[in-house]
Amino acid sequence: MAQPAIQWDKSIGGSGKDVLKSLAQTSDGGYLLGGHSSSYISGDKSEEIDGGVSYWIVKVNAAGIKEWDKTIGKGNNVDQYLKLP
Repeated sequence: MAQPAIQWDKSIGGSGKDVLKSLAQTSDGGYLLGGHSSSYISGDKSEEIDGGVSYWIVKVNAAGIKEWDKTIGKGNNVDQYLKLP
């Protein structure tokens, strides 16, 4: 079976450890990427964590260009499990 053609290839993250856990395509052809991050503001990260590990959601458009990102669970514990629809 033929594999689909690669449309784009991009690394997204900050200076710490960022792990992709969930991926969902959006109605506009883009994607929501969700995972956990120990990165402070750097690279593609626009919000701080407060120690520990926080959940991080990134929205990219159909061309793989970041539109926005949001850090969730900014406590000093580990927040790393959130399932995207």
